[in-house]
Amino acid sequence: MPFSRYARFEATGHPTVANKKMAIFLMFLPPKLRAYPMRVSIVSIAKVQDLIGLTLWMVSQIYPDERLHPVEHYK
Repeated sequence: MPFSRYARFEATGHPTVANKKMAIFLMFLPPKLRAYPMRVSIVSIAKVQDLIGLTLWMVSQIYPDERLHPVEHYK
């Protein structure tokens, strides 16, 4: 799992940790799937690269057949 190291930035199961909630539209998905944003809850200390990695990790869990590039591609 190339993006599994970013899973540690997910804040959903940690109510006492400061976090940020975002809605991210994934324009690289097929038209039917990109119509609605993916909700991401990430710890506040994370960087943009961590947010991208966490989002890609979540996408890889929900859409395992989707071909994804390395994090650096999406910067």
